[in-house]
Amino acid sequence: MKRAGGFAVRIDGLGWVRAYEWVDGRPLADTDDVATWLGETLARLHGLAPGADGRRAPEWYRQDAALWQGWLEAGLGAGRSWAPLLRLHLRDVLDAAEWVARSFAAAGDYVMAHRDVEPWNVLMTAGGPVLIDWDVAGPDSASLEAAHATLEFSRRGRANPDPAAVRKTFEAYVGAGGTPFGGPDVLARRAGLRLGRLAERLRISLGEQALGPRDREALERQTAERIVGMPAFVASLRDYRL
Repeated sequence: MKRAGGFAVRIDGLGWVRAYEWVDGRPLADTDDVATWLGETLARLHGLAPGADGRRAPEWYRQDAALWQGWLEAGLGAGRSWAPLLRLHLRDVLDAAEWVARSFAAAGDYVMAHRDVEPWNVLMTAGGPVLIDWDVAGPDSASLEAAHATLEFSRRGRANPDPAAVRKTFEAYVGAGGTPFGGPDVLARRAGLRLGRLAERLRISLGEQALGPRDREALERQTAERIVGMPAFVASLRDYRL
């Protein structure tokens, strides 16, 4: 193995691979207070490369109606259990997709971002929290990523977000130079992620992606549940105010 610089190494027989400095730490616990660290970290990250190309944003912001129609027709033809439910709720799914796309376009605050700031991607080390797993870093909306992360971290170990944690993260984000975020569309990213995972399940069910270690019966059941639950899920996001 030969280090070439940055975060890439060349391994004989494999070629160039991504590499990271080893971090010793433990998984984030529900009781760890990282609200201030989260806000400050997001603000610093979003300030590194403003003005990123929004056209290179993740696919969860771009849900093509023709794809959903095609999955519906293929599911009906293959007799998939979720297909009648998708036919019933197709308009709900497409409305959610349109909302996500509009919200991303309206945000306009495109930056280079981590794009997977989740509790499971934080390690607690002797020097404090460390954000790991940068494999999907790329352009995103600063406000939509910040709002998503704020909500997800404040929900750890709780049925509902902790208002105090939300406030601390927001104040730390703004205090470190981040632009204030809020409004009825600020949680659209969560709907986009939900749609993206639903689309993945449909592709797997239809044989467009490998099933892998997943249980097919559980996959079909979860797919049906996500389709039926989409309207209420989106309504809850649009009603919530950070």
